[in-house]
Amino acid sequence: MSLLEKIKKNSTIKETSVLTDSKFFNTKDLVQTTVPALNVALSGKLDGGLSPGLTVFAGPSKHFKTAFALLLAKSYLDKYDDSVILFYD
Repeated sequence: MSLLEKIKKNSTIKETSVLTDSKFFNTKDLVQTTVPALNVALSGKLDGGLSPGLTVFAGPSKHFKTAFALLLAKSYLDKYDDSVILFYD
């Protein structure tokens, strides 16, 4: 029995698993945008889009960072009826 198997066996948490086999970290709910090129930039897939986690837009002034962020916010709000978005400045 390997060390990893011993640790899993002695764990008190029943959902304990290897990260690659985890049901919590492998499923990504992608939010598809209306701009295919942005979907490719965000996820590498034409039908992909925004994935859970942190997304950062950085660049010089007047390069559409706010427009991209608002487009992602709209896509998220359109997908989920009970969604809420908070903006901090």
